[in-house]
Amino acid sequence: MSKFADLHIHTYYSDSTLSPDEVIQEALTQDLSCIAITDHDTIEGITPTAQAAKTHNLEVIPAIELSSESHDKDIHMLGYFVDCQNREFLVELSKMRLARVERIKQMI
Repeated sequence: MSKFADLHIHTYYSDSTLSPDEVIQEALTQDLSCIAITDHDTIEGITPTAQAAKTHNLEVIPAIELSSESHDKDIHMLGYFVDCQNREFLVELSKMRLARVERIKQMI
């Protein structure tokens, strides 16, 4: 039996329109056995997605897509198996969110 994974999925906590429950339903429709939630600069979608997946035998990898810049170019880095309880990591994510809000205000 073949197993398939999608290791780059966003929820509505980032830039998707899908809720964690809808992500799980779509993953099941696609016959996936594993997904990674890689929302931009946030881990908020990981826990609700993992909870929704429990009854479906679907593995959810805690992940993130971190935004950065280098030489005036956007860079997006994917991180897998992130520690969602690491206080230092959570503080840095909070700082990144605040910076993102300020950047959006400046663009407007």
